[in-house]
Amino acid sequence: MVPLAEVHDSGGYGWTTERRRRYANDLGCDVTLVGVTARSNRRKSDQDPAV
Repeated sequence: MVPLAEVHDSGGYGWTTERRRRYANDLGCDVTLVGVTARSNRRKSDQDPAV
């Protein structure tokens, strides 16, 4: 799972509006949306998944 900001920073800025919309709304995978606490969400921010 890659945060939207990281996608943008890694070249997603060149995607079409439709492709960005499909990526942001992809519900085809069980792990697309993962519930987390506000604290852990603030801690991870929009960093690269490798961090």
